[in-house]
Amino acid sequence: MQTLPSWLTNLSQLDLRGCVNLTDLPATLAVNSWIDLADTQIEWLPVAARSAQLRWCGVPVDERIVFRLETIKVEEVLNERNAERRRVMLKHMGYEAFLEQANAEVLDRDNDPGGERRLLKEQ
Repeated sequence: MQTLPSWLTNLSQLDLRGCVNLTDLPATLAVNSWIDLADTQIEWLPVAARSAQLRWCGVPVDERIVFRLETIKVEEVLNERNAERRRVMLKHMGYEAFLEQANAEVLDRDNDPGGERRLLKEQ
């Protein structure tokens, strides 16, 4: 399913995380409390739902993290004091993309049962 049914209009909360094929929400949808959009393909919210708090995997985030991730800079991620928000920003941005933008230097590498590990230094 790529959209929710149009008869869905007033909700208190809406947890859509993991709905990877979901691309659209009904224009009449209003959400009073929060919407979790983790791993969806939704790129906008209906006007009536825009006052709802946004979440990503249960973590409160702002619309930039969900809809305009390309505007977030490495410095913002590094300076984010809330560890959960920082984790969401990193995961959503992609670790490799973050490291490339940070121009991180590899100081050391090794392997463990989980795979390769790298010790990095911000340049």
